[in-house]
Amino acid sequence: ENLGNQIVDLLDANSTHEALLPYLSNLFGLKLKSNDPTLWRRQIKTAVPLFKQKGTLEGLRLALDQAGISSLQLVRR
Repeated sequence: ENLGNQIVDLLDANSTHEALLPYLSNLFGLKLKSNDPTLWRRQIKTAVPLFKQKGTLEGLRLALDQAGISSLQLVRR
């Protein structure tokens, strides 16, 4: 029963051991972009909400912010 309760934590980027984070990222189809497990956790946690906004202006802004690129002012013509 205890082991069964711990399986749910494997899908939580906050509680998963850092050695298992690359496997968790593979589950979501992510490529981890650094060697820092703290950044891995943040990348995994924001992947699903960001994916839901794919193709929108807000999604583009969030993706650029995560990449460390300052948001650009976009003008519609």
